[in-house]
Amino acid sequence: MTPEERRRQIAETIGTAAEDFTPAALHALANGAIMDPNRLFLPAGRFSPEETRARELRILRGEAG
Repeated sequence: MTPEERRRQIAETIGTAAEDFTPAALHALANGAIMDPNRLFLPAGRFSPEETRARELRILRGEAG
């Protein structure tokens, strides 16, 4: 799903007005299929899908994460 498709799906599912983004709506958004589970967001930054796959392979091989 492209970022534009993701934005469109959010707008269709939740809405676009600020009052549409209630805590319940944001919780549903975070736990729904709209979010990309292949990207890992951390306070220090974001891992790309390639970095995530490389890290997973290192872990599977028993190397340090």
